[in-house]
Amino acid sequence: MNTFKVTIQETSNPSILKFEINQFITQHQSFEFNNIDEAKASPLAQQLFYLPFVKKVYITSNFVAIERFSIVEWVDVQAEVGKQIEDYLNADGIVINQDEAPKKVPVTVYAESTPNPSVMKFVANKKLVTATYEFVSIDAAKASPMATELFHFPFVKSVFIDENYISVTKYDVADWNDITNEVREFIRSYIENGKEIIAVNAPKQSLKLLKRLMHILKH
Repeated sequence: MNTFKVTIQETSNPSILKFEINQFITQHQSFEFNNIDEAKASPLAQQLFYLPFVKKVYITSNFVAIERFSIVEWVDVQAEVGKQIEDYLNADGIVINQDEAPKKVPVTVYAESTPNPSVMKFVANKKLVTATYEFVSIDAAKASPMATELFHFPFVKSVFIDENYISVTKYDVADWNDITNEVREFIRSYIENGKEIIAVNAPKQSLKLLKRLMHILKH
């Protein structure tokens, strides 16, 4: 059996740290736990909640993300937490007890910064679309009810939707520090409510969009 290895990754939210794992730890499922009582289905999450600074635990197929209370800084405890997760997995600890797992999988969305300061990626824990779409104006977004609603934010310049994430390009009038949580929560709620992301009859867009996205992210 391969040994579990944990790699620590920062996120754009300084309170949340990702502990990426080199193997799948769930059956392609994602879970969010707000306290130890909610975490009955996850012995791993319960163990993490015994740490006094743990506020929330997210578990997905290949990483654990933890939101901390402000009583500590991640730099002081992240190595210890990473080792605890690694040791737990290598001791064959149970991640999710499928018999007790909640039937409804909550939607989680993470905001990740990109090399382009105008662009923020909002990554969901589920597949959103089967093709790639880009919308540069509200008029062009008729095929996407979700993109149309995003354009109602006055700072949204363009929207790019791929498999499990939405990239939003903003105008300079707003700072990501002020608007990231608002956009993230809008996207999370939109997905969780099962609203239509791309219209059923929406035309497929060119694969050239992938190249364009790489250009946007880098410049």
